[in-house]
Amino acid sequence: MSGYIYRMPRADPATLRETVREVIGFPCWSFGGAAAWDFDPGKGRDNLRPVALVHTSEALVVAGDFGHAFTEVAEVRWQRREQATYDILILSDPPLTLPNAPPFGSANGAWTTSMPANPKRVAIIQSGEYPVIHFTTYHAPNGAAQFLSYRLEVPS
Repeated sequence: MSGYIYRMPRADPATLRETVREVIGFPCWSFGGAAAWDFDPGKGRDNLRPVALVHTSEALVVAGDFGHAFTEVAEVRWQRREQATYDILILSDPPLTLPNAPPFGSANGAWTTSMPANPKRVAIIQSGEYPVIHFTTYHAPNGAAQFLSYRLEVPS
């Protein structure tokens, strides 16, 4: 299998939201959190946002240090670089044409990917009433697992 990775090293919040809308679409699943920029020691685990279904661009929370938005075919993940600047990584099953996000890795952004042989048994299990998350592994040229990209179908 092949997947594709693209990178946008400097994006503002509006560009981040537009990238999620363009690549992932809404509704989508999202989570994120704070570990430095907006971290509040008194909040403890509440510095992390659980996986939630997000229905609009405006509802996508980009505050904090990192975040992920994903569906069953792609993921957009971001890390905060400065007060209002994010580094965006896009992991996609199909190839994409993104003028502001050049391919990451090979010339066309293609990476070898794999999924667990039994995705119903090998998945990310969450506590509570949260859904099971599947993943696609993106492998470095030497075959090592480089990225796990989250995948979860959006309910109709």
